[in-house]
Amino acid sequence: MLTNVYSLKFDNKLKTISGILVIFRLVFFFPATINAQKIAGGASFSFAICNDSNVKAWGYNFYGQLGDSTRVDKTTPAKVNNLKGIIAISGGNKHSLALKNDNTVWFWGDNNNISPKIINNLTQIKAISCGADHSLVLKNDGTVWTWGANNLGQLGDSSKIDKSIPVKVYGLDSIIAISGGNKYSLALKNDGTVFAWGDNSSGSLGDSTINNKIIPTKVNLLVNIKAISAGYGKHSLALKNDGTVWAWGNNFYGQLGDSTKDKAGCLCKTSPVQVHNLSNIIAIEAVNENSVALKNDKSVWVWGVNINGQLGDGTNIDKIEPFPNGLSSVTDIASGGNHALALKSDGTVWAWGFNYDGELGDGTTNRTGCNCKSTPVMVSGLCSVSSEVETNYKDLAVSIYPNPSNGTFTISNNGVLNEMRYEIYNSIGEMVLNQSYSNKIDLSNSPKGVYLVRIFDGRIVYNRQIVVQ
Repeated sequence: MLTNVYSLKFDNKLKTISGILVIFRLVFFFPATINAQKIAGGASFSFAICNDSNVKAWGYNFYGQLGDSTRVDKTTPAKVNNLKGIIAISGGNKHSLALKNDNTVWFWGDNNNISPKIINNLTQIKAISCGADHSLVLKNDGTVWTWGANNLGQLGDSSKIDKSIPVKVYGLDSIIAISGGNKYSLALKNDGTVFAWGDNSSGSLGDSTINNKIIPTKVNLLVNIKAISAGYGKHSLALKNDGTVWAWGNNFYGQLGDSTKDKAGCLCKTSPVQVHNLSNIIAIEAVNENSVALKNDKSVWVWGVNINGQLGDGTNIDKIEPFPNGLSSVTDIASGGNHALALKSDGTVWAWGFNYDGELGDGTTNRTGCNCKSTPVMVSGLCSVSSEVETNYKDLAVSIYPNPSNGTFTISNNGVLNEMRYEIYNSIGEMVLNQSYSNKIDLSNSPKGVYLVRIFDGRIVYNRQIVVQ
C-alpha cells in the first residue's frame, strides 16, 4: 500500500521552442516507496513486483520468459505485459508463473508464450513455484498440483509421463509451502515435516537413499520446519522454527555448509545435516551450487561455490561454512540459477553472481572473464515513479548521466534549457537539494537509493529519476 503520496500538478502551458508551439501538461505522483516489494529469480533472469503490483523482469529472454512480448534479452527491468494485482512470482529454466490476488495463475515463456496467459480451470491457489522444467501450485485446501516434465517423477503423480495440464500430487494434504528444484520437488506439511519426490541421484530427497521417487517420500530427521528451498544444483535447505538451517543433497562445493565437501561417491549427503554457525535465520535460498540465508539482523549469509561471484563477497573463493557477505538492511532474498538477489528496506534491489545475460539488471552483461559481478550491484531503474506527460515534442533531449552513479551526475540540456534550475527529492518526498545555474548534481554524501530530479525551465518542468549506488 502506498503512503505519503505527493501529487504535483501543472496546468496546460504554452511554450515556444525553436519556433514550435508546445502545449504541455504534467501530472506527477511521487510515492513514498517507489521500488520493489517482492523479488524472485529464474535460471538466468530475475523479477520484481513493484509496489503498484506491476511486475518487472530482466535477463535472458530467448523463450519469452520475461513476458514483455519479445524474445530480446534485457539488461535493465522491463514491464511484464498484462499483469496487475500480482502477489507472487516464480521463474524456472525457460518459463515463469505469477499468482494474482484473485487466486488465479498466469504463465509465459517456453511453449511459444511471450506474454502472460491465464491457466484455465486452476483456481483457489495460494502459492506457486517453478522447477527447472516443471511447475507446482498449492491450493487453499492444502493439496499440491503439478505439470510439465516428469521423466524422473518430479510431478509426484506416481508416473513418469509428462503432463500439459495440472495433476494432483499423490497422497499429499495439509501442505503449507512448496518448492520446485531441478527435476525434483519439496513440500512442507502443517505439522512441520517435509516431503520430497523426483530425482534423487544427489540425495536431494533426503530419505537416506539415492533412488528416484515418483510419489512423495518423507525427508529424514526434519521436524518443526517453517520454510523450504529446492536448488538448481540438487541440494535442499530447510529452516527450523528455532532459526537453524538444515541441508542435504549435492555437496561438491560445500553448499551444505557443514564444513565439508563431498567429492567421492554420490558427492552428497542423503540425510539432512545442520548448517554450521547459523542462528536467528528468517529466510533461505538454495541456489545452484551455493546457498543464501537472511538473518533477523537483516544481514545476508552465504556459502558454497563462488567461481562466478555467487557469494557476493568480492572474491571467487568457495566457502564451506556460512559467512556474511557485507549486505545490510535486507528484508528479503531470492535466487536464480547462478545469481542471487536482495531486497533492501529502502525498496532497492541488489544482485550479484553470474551476469552473462544481464540477469543482475544493472545495465551490463559480463561475457568475458568470470562473466559475473562478485560484489552486489543495484538493479537499475526498477520501479519507475508514476507520471503522465502530454506534449507534442519529445523532451528526451534533457538527460542525466551517468545513471546510476556513485552520486555525481551531469545534466545534459542539448540546447533545450534556457535556465538550469533543479530540485531533488528522496523516496519519502523530502527535498534534499535545490540548485540554480548548474548542470552538476552532487549526491555523493547522500544515502544510496532512487531520487526524483525536477528540472525547471521557465514554466516547463522536466522530471527524471536517478539512482545513487
